[in-house]
Amino acid sequence: MSPMMERCESSVGIRLLNVDHREMEALIDQLQGAITAGSDKDRTIRLLRKLSDFTRTHFALEEGMMSANEYPDMAAHRGCHQQLLLQLDGFISLYLKGRLTLSQESLSFLFVWHAAHSQNNDAHYADWLVMRDAGFCQNQPQALPRAGRESCA
Repeated sequence: MSPMMERCESSVGIRLLNVDHREMEALIDQLQGAITAGSDKDRTIRLLRKLSDFTRTHFALEEGMMSANEYPDMAAHRGCHQQLLLQLDGFISLYLKGRLTLSQESLSFLFVWHAAHSQNNDAHYADWLVMRDAGFCQNQPQALPRAGRESCA
């Protein structure tokens, strides 16, 4: 695992999401490794598409959980997901058209976004679930100790 990935704390307190977050980190790490090793474009494209597909599946899982639990900040959280997917799609499109050269620097947005979103937005949802289940929260996100974290980090 790259040093950058070692600094990411992906635990949000929900085992299923933690497993997915670690898988996403592994995919980003594989992509970084492929770039460092000078892998061919076909391998890089496969990894980018795999990351994109996995990210979409993960976001659908998160949003399904939020919907089932009537999470009050779901719309904002979904907006963050849509924003990243647009960025990721644009990133892949530029790469496929030869208008973007992948490097550690150009990939850093993936890691930074993933780490910030996991530690902020996803942890906020996990906190809300814990507080709700403990009876401290009546669908009021402002009652959370980490309130206001639903901005897209």
